[in-house]
Amino acid sequence: LRQNLGFLLESLEDLKLTANFSYTKSELEMSENEFNLRTAAARTGETVDRERDLQGQSPFLLNLGLDYNNSEIGLTTGLFYNVQGKTLEIVGTGITPDVYTKPFNSLNFTFNKAFGENKKSSISLKAKNILGADRESVYESYRAQDQIFKLRSPGTEFSIGYSYKF
Repeated sequence: LRQNLGFLLESLEDLKLTANFSYTKSELEMSENEFNLRTAAARTGETVDRERDLQGQSPFLLNLGLDYNNSEIGLTTGLFYNVQGKTLEIVGTGITPDVYTKPFNSLNFTFNKAFGENKKSSISLKAKNILGADRESVYESYRAQDQIFKLRSPGTEFSIGYSYKF
């Protein structure tokens, strides 16, 4: 979805809302060996299906953006939000549980201003992970509390740049 907001007010003509959403259902049938290992390691009351999630495939992805682009004044700026669903990161062995990456909410900002003769110079500012969200991967096992496999705290990243077009 891309929608210019000029239909609300003419002064919003350079402002655009963007959104996209993907839903993916993906699974694979385990090999006989993997299925047997998982079945042998199953806990009391646990049933093991022949299918499991596909490693690395998120069940959903959401991107939202609000951006402003005015080429007359050489200004481009935007605020963008992204999240993807829980994703199988590491396939367990049956004895060792699967590792899933938990959803990571990312809010990012960009600003670019062109100036000078023929707008050949520009400065840019970027802020990534404004919310300061952590990236977390956890072991998931039947009737057990998730245990942290990996926790990354990337913090918020700021950058500034200058460019000149020849």
